[in-house]
Amino acid sequence: MTALSERFKVGGVWWNLVLSDRISVDLDHWGLTTYKDLTVQIDSHSPRSKQGETLLHEIIHVAAQVLSGSLALREQQVKVIAPMLFAILRDNPDLVAFMMEEEEKGPG
Repeated sequence: MTALSERFKVGGVWWNLVLSDRISVDLDHWGLTTYKDLTVQIDSHSPRSKQGETLLHEIIHVAAQVLSGSLALREQQVKVIAPMLFAILRDNPDLVAFMMEEEEKGPG
C-alpha cells in the first residue's frame, strides 16, 4: 500500500493532510476541509477505496476555493463529480501514467 503524503499543493498553497479517527465518529462524515488551517482530514476507519474517493472530494473543494469562488460548486455537485472521477482514475492507470509523464527536455 502506498503511504499517504502529509501535505499536498493546490494553486501554490501547501495543505496538510491528516488521517483522523474522529471524523466519522464526531461528524458523521468521511472527510473534512478546514480552510482556516489549510487542513484536509480523512476518516482513518473508512475503507482504503473510500479514503481515496474522499480525498479527491476534498481536493475538489480546495481547488474550487483556490479559484476564489469563480468556480462555485455546491456540495451535491462535488458528491457527483468526485466518485466518478475517482473511478475513472482508479480504473485507468495507463491514462493516469500518461497524464503524469513529464515532457522530455530537449538539448540545451
